[in-house]
Amino acid sequence: LVDLRGGHSWINGLRLAGGFSHNYVCGLHHYANDLRQVYPGYLDLTDLQVEGFDIGVAVGALPDQRAIANQQARVQDGEAIDAPLSELVYTNPRLTNCPRGFYMRQPNGKVTILGGRIHSESSMWKGYDTSRTFALAVEDAGSELAMIGGTLEHVQGATGTLARVTDGRVVLASVIVETTVPSYVDGTGVLVIENALNNGINSNERAYLEVGPGATGSFTITHSPIRYPPGRAVPAGAAAVVTSVAGPGGGFRPRPDFECLFDNVELSDIAFAFGGARYLPIVRGVQASFRNCTITSLDRFGRRAQLLRLDDGPNLLTGAVDLTGASIPPAS
Repeated sequence: LVDLRGGHSWINGLRLAGGFSHNYVCGLHHYANDLRQVYPGYLDLTDLQVEGFDIGVAVGALPDQRAIANQQARVQDGEAIDAPLSELVYTNPRLTNCPRGFYMRQPNGKVTILGGRIHSESSMWKGYDTSRTFALAVEDAGSELAMIGGTLEHVQGATGTLARVTDGRVVLASVIVETTVPSYVDGTGVLVIENALNNGINSNERAYLEVGPGATGSFTITHSPIRYPPGRAVPAGAAAVVTSVAGPGGGFRPRPDFECLFDNVELSDIAFAFGGARYLPIVRGVQASFRNCTITSLDRFGRRAQLLRLDDGPNLLTGAVDLTGASIPPAS
């Protein structure tokens, strides 16, 4: 609806409503297609409200654009070039009722989101393929995005992803997280989560994070909980907290070069079980390190009780990390 190619500006209180129409690709598209006309960086958007679009906000190339041309190129309207879309600050945005919330695919793109709410929601869209949904996605090695505070949500349906990082870097700091689906990392993607609030996944069988088959990046979570539903009934074939997959929601495929770091993390009601020919590890198919972590659960009085400590070294719990998939039950 809004084609934004400028920078060095402050935009306050912009409100966009798409009416759940498939005629719009996104609510706000910020990009550059000719650097001879305008410099696109240094943009501040405050109290942006976007509702009822397929994609709420897109920075850089849209998903259906193939290659991204170099900075000297001049391309048609709607297509992005490799341009310095940096020092972009979104303060208190509200992206609601958008199946795909915030999308970024921009070489030399640097975005900071301060507070606000990004909510992936597709229930109002008839026949929408929910596997395509996400709250936040970054898909270029030159893209970096930090969200500080606010709320990131994907609470409708059992398919799709919360944060999808297939290239580039995403940092979620002091963000309230509520989701029914995993986040997903692939390619050069790096996902960092710091001091998250709530940080629960409301699912009995899904992973908290899925790692794709081409992943060469990393995942770091510090001073945060990872919470599953208290007293969850764990079905046969339930996923580990972090697991490597053939694609979003796909079957197991090991990615032993991918690195995870858990630092001062409370793993709550994760249903970790070990020993025997089949068991449920904490991490399956990728490398993992643990520093001062705990496994907790609610007792019969509803109080949170520490069950086990989790640290690297000789005291690391047997079976906490399964690189090869030996913990997967044999086919019957």
